[in-house]
Amino acid sequence: MAAALLVGLTAPALVSPGAASAGPLASACTGRERPPATYRHVLVIVMENHTAAQIFGSPKTPYITRVARSCGRAVDYDAVTHPSLPNYLAMTAGSTGGITTDCNVCRTNVPSIFRQLARRGRAWRGYAESMPAPCLRADSGRYLMRHNPAVYFHHLRGTCRTSDLPMGTPARGALRHALRTNALPAYAFLTPDACHDMHDCPKSVGDAWLRSWLPMILANTSYRNGRMVVFLTFDEGIGSNQRIATIVLSRYVGAGTVSRAHFTHYSLLRTTENLLGLPLLGGARHAAGMRRAFGV
Repeated sequence: MAAALLVGLTAPALVSPGAASAGPLASACTGRERPPATYRHVLVIVMENHTAAQIFGSPKTPYITRVARSCGRAVDYDAVTHPSLPNYLAMTAGSTGGITTDCNVCRTNVPSIFRQLARRGRAWRGYAESMPAPCLRADSGRYLMRHNPAVYFHHLRGTCRTSDLPMGTPARGALRHALRTNALPAYAFLTPDACHDMHDCPKSVGDAWLRSWLPMILANTSYRNGRMVVFLTFDEGIGSNQRIATIVLSRYVGAGTVSRAHFTHYSLLRTTENLLGLPLLGGARHAAGMRRAFGV
C-alpha cells in the first residue's frame, strides 16, 4: 500500500505505455546511414544507484527496457568509482578532481566540458529537477546538489546562474520551453530529482518519469532531423557491482543494437566531446569511444 501510494503521489502525468511506444519511440532509432562528423546537440540523462541487471528486463522498468530494445544499449558499461559525486565529475570533466565523497562544500577547477563549450561561444545547460533557484549550491528537498555537477566547478562561477537551471515539468518550465522552441544548447545535462532518479523512490517511479519526458525529447526537430544524440545512464551500481544500464538514442542507431565493448563514464565524455567537435579531457583521452559501436 505504501509503495502504491508513493507512486501515485510522485509520478508525473503520463501518456499510456501503449501510446508512448506507438509515438516517437517507434521510429526513434532507424539505423540511418552516414552519420554527420559532428552534431548540434548532445543530451545526457543520469539516473541513480542501480545495476544494469536491476534495470534491463525488470518488470518495474518496462519503459526503459522498451527504450533499450528500440535503440542501443551498452551491456559492459561501468561506473568509475563510488559514491555518486565523483562519477558525475568524471562524466563532465574526465576526472574526479580529487573528490572522493558526496561533499557539498568541495569544489574543483579541473577543466570541464561546460568550460570547453563556453570558451567556444557555445551554450550548455544543466536542467536540475526540483532545484528551487538556478545554480543552487545546497541541498533542498528532493534536489541533491551532488547530482548536479556544474555547481562544483570554480571556473563556472560567472556563468552558472544563467546556465544551470531548474528543469521544470513536462507541462511548463525551462526544459519544456527549450524542447518546444528548438532552443536546446549544444550540451544538456538532465538531473532528475532524488525521487525520479530512483535514488529515494521505487524504480517504477523513475521509469514513469522517463516515459513522461522522452517522447517530448524524441519529437524535437533536431532529434528527428538526426542532429541530436541522447544518452541515458546511471551514476553508479550497488556495492562491488558497478555495471550500469546505458542507452544510446539517435536516428543513426539501429533498433536493437547491443554493444559488448567495455565502456565507462570516461567513454561517455569522450563520445560526447567527439560528437560536438571538442578536444578530449582527462580520462576521456584514453577511454574507448562509443560512436562506432552505435553507428553515431
